[in-house]
Amino acid sequence: MMPHLLLPAMGGVLLLMGRRLFWLFVGVCGFAVGIQAAPLLFGPQPFAVIWAIGLGCGILGALLALFAQQLAVVVGGFLAGATLALNLLPPAGAQTFPWVVLVCAVVGAVATFLLFDWALIVLSAMLGAALIVDGMGLQWSVAVAIYLVLILIGVVVQAGWMRRHRRVP
Repeated sequence: MMPHLLLPAMGGVLLLMGRRLFWLFVGVCGFAVGIQAAPLLFGPQPFAVIWAIGLGCGILGALLALFAQQLAVVVGGFLAGATLALNLLPPAGAQTFPWVVLVCAVVGAVATFLLFDWALIVLSAMLGAALIVDGMGLQWSVAVAIYLVLILIGVVVQAGWMRRHRRVP
């Protein structure tokens, strides 16, 4: 039961506070990539092994964000792009899909490097929405509609906090 609640809870935090909690954003990206990549890299594994790999990747990501923020910016964008591709794109074929994930990861890395605040807001809202919707088990058309609404809510909330924080009294 905990895994079914943990991912949507992390998604909710990212959706609304991904920019403010940058270290959490990078940690959740590492966790999400870890649990998704582990079966692809190591084959079928017990649930506990997959979560341990994800947790290890998440902790590494969070530590990187705390101690090497510039590098974490690029790594976080890369991981967010890869995670979004793994969550949202239908498998295009055994040979094409890894390239699509890589391209999405590189786009995420470049976007966060060049447009840190806005890329972080959009990517964290997208990833947060994906984690929330993924655990709901909804019909595809309903899931897409909820996903888009959640992204809009996340971007609006985070942009509002950014605007208020940057105002000079």
